[in-house]
Amino acid sequence: EAAFHHSSYANITVWVHDAPARLKRGIENIPNVKAAELRNTYYTRWSLGNTWRDVYFIGVPDFTQMEVNKLTLLEGRFPGPDECVVEVSAAEFFGIEPGQRITYRAGGREREITVVGTVRSPAFLSASIINVAIAYAPSSTVRKMREAEGFNRLLVLLNEPRFARETARRIDRYLTKVNIPHTSPHINDPENYPGRREFYALAMVLSLFSALGLTLSGFLVTNTIAAIVIESVREIGVLKALGARKIQVMGLYLAMALLYAIPGTLLGTGAGTVVGYVLSRRIGELANVPVPFRFSPQAAAMGVAVGIAVTLAAGLIPAWRGASIPPHEALSTYGIVSAYGRSLLERALMRLKALPPLWLMALRNLTRRRLRNGITILAIAVSIAAYIAARGTDASVNRAIEELFQIYAADAWVYFTRPVLPQFTHRLESLPVVSTAEAWSLDDAWVGLTRVRLWGLPPDTRLYRPRLLQGRWFTPKEPEAAVISSDIAQKQGLHPGSALEVELGEVRRQFQVVGVVEDNSIFLGSEVTAKVFVPFNTVARMKGTQRVANLFAVGFPEGSDPASALGELEHRFRRLEPLSVLAEEEINAARQQTRLLALGLGAMALLVTMTGVVGVFNTFLLNVLERRREVGVLRALGAGRNAVMTAFFGEGLAMGLIGWLIGVPLGYLIEVLFIAQMGQRLFPMPPVFHFHWPVEAILIALAIIFAGSSGPVWASVRIPPREALRYE
Repeated sequence: EAAFHHSSYANITVWVHDAPARLKRGIENIPNVKAAELRNTYYTRWSLGNTWRDVYFIGVPDFTQMEVNKLTLLEGRFPGPDECVVEVSAAEFFGIEPGQRITYRAGGREREITVVGTVRSPAFLSASIINVAIAYAPSSTVRKMREAEGFNRLLVLLNEPRFARETARRIDRYLTKVNIPHTSPHINDPENYPGRREFYALAMVLSLFSALGLTLSGFLVTNTIAAIVIESVREIGVLKALGARKIQVMGLYLAMALLYAIPGTLLGTGAGTVVGYVLSRRIGELANVPVPFRFSPQAAAMGVAVGIAVTLAAGLIPAWRGASIPPHEALSTYGIVSAYGRSLLERALMRLKALPPLWLMALRNLTRRRLRNGITILAIAVSIAAYIAARGTDASVNRAIEELFQIYAADAWVYFTRPVLPQFTHRLESLPVVSTAEAWSLDDAWVGLTRVRLWGLPPDTRLYRPRLLQGRWFTPKEPEAAVISSDIAQKQGLHPGSALEVELGEVRRQFQVVGVVEDNSIFLGSEVTAKVFVPFNTVARMKGTQRVANLFAVGFPEGSDPASALGELEHRFRRLEPLSVLAEEEINAARQQTRLLALGLGAMALLVTMTGVVGVFNTFLLNVLERRREVGVLRALGAGRNAVMTAFFGEGLAMGLIGWLIGVPLGYLIEVLFIAQMGQRLFPMPPVFHFHWPVEAILIALAIIFAGSSGPVWASVRIPPREALRYE
């Protein structure tokens, strides 16, 4: 957000047709305009190796006088005629180097351009997300590509962005006054900058997984302090016999917990700072914004406070239980009781006769240290739940994206810089590579104080498949009917039959809502999910462009290659300067934007699993220490190493299976919680559950048990029996 607010990122952008250079001065005379600049843009393809890739050329009049969407030169120099500089993420993603000559298509033939440097631009997301190379060249070079003298893009930087709406109206009026064909001004909303939704969703998911990690850490501390208390029961008895009060004994063990907390918290705070910087830098790379290292005292203080508080809270229960042991019990035989077989679980285990004796002993050992083993089982369950939740959340996001784009039956969208008639659809459909074509319009508009995307579609559209939640789609005889998306319906309490006032530029028009659809997609340059769908001709009348169309949705014959078909269409109508977008590229871009979310989910699930492994290791280490004499007895009676290891591993296997049984349904519940929260940030998504995940989860549970128990168990069987029998 800071980068957006403090950069030279254009507040308003407008597509114009053949605009003269003097337009810059006229726009800068409009109140609240800080700077205005004109650009030439040309969307085409160039050859990188053996593959033709999309490239977006942007022509700049003077690289040394840029005030809007400024470039930072990273390598090489700014370009001269027939030269260009490439945005740095494109250079890295596509393997482009300064000095490289690249062949591109323009004017119906192939030409060459030389790359002379790399730059960083705040105006575009990383090439790894948009899958398009951004290249900057002199305006004269791009004019030759377009075979046009004027400019086609207007960028405006404002003094006060909060007055952007009023300024956009003035710009619209001025362009109309000087007879320059243009689209509706597009306001770059600082509250809806590219990637904002995904970033906040990632932050929310990381926070939820951090809570899981803290829970596991608390289990680990509770287990450790409980084990220390049990190991030092006789010392507790001595202290209390000498007059120590309960609060003093508790303070002793809480101080011990604090000794664990301080180094652990310091290490965690340091690691969190480094990992946070790496993550922030990666997010900055995706947004083409440099992120310097910055230490946050507030975050560090919060980390220290949480680390110490969680540790002390987790150690409170075992410390209190240890301090509550009467002195005479602590000094006699505390913990040695003949109470086995009294509980229902113990009696049920005693009835098991079919299992081998070692496995029966392993199962019965689970009831010996119920708190410790219960906490370990919960740690395993949370690890399994984290895995299930991460897989489910990622799958839910991907399915939601696929379902969203299934609404759009178009294979591509083509924007002609030079306007044509709406009936141009017939010429498009005359091409063998085009099966369907429709004239659409997309404009930024307002419904009250809510910014919306106004879609003008044919009433009988075949390239948009509305997913109706309420009401119906509008008919050709309803010019004042509107269908709205569910988010604006919920936000403003609208429903079929409600009146709706839409403001487009200087024009306000009343509509009646006839339907509500589920469509939370953001693409084709949009930054908001709120949509209002009205008849194409109605939008044309609002804009005064009844005989003009620029944007066309096209469908290609089934089985054809969309990229090849689009290339043929672009070549056929190259004189109209087409700018095209493949639907497949929009879907891939949406998936790429959630890739960081998937990486975050995987990283946090791995961290939680590692914490579970540490918890299992801690439990088995304590179990082995407590049972050294038992191991010695078994070995003295002739039990081999394999028998002892079977007893311990059998106990671990039982823990893993119980943790798995708890973790799978718990993971699904956590997934439902995650996607409900993410749905508020991104878009509604259904929970997804695949039945092969529990199979993967049980393998993870076994891996946790094996990784955490192998060391202590192997150490236990290496102790000579005589040493084990002397253990106190």
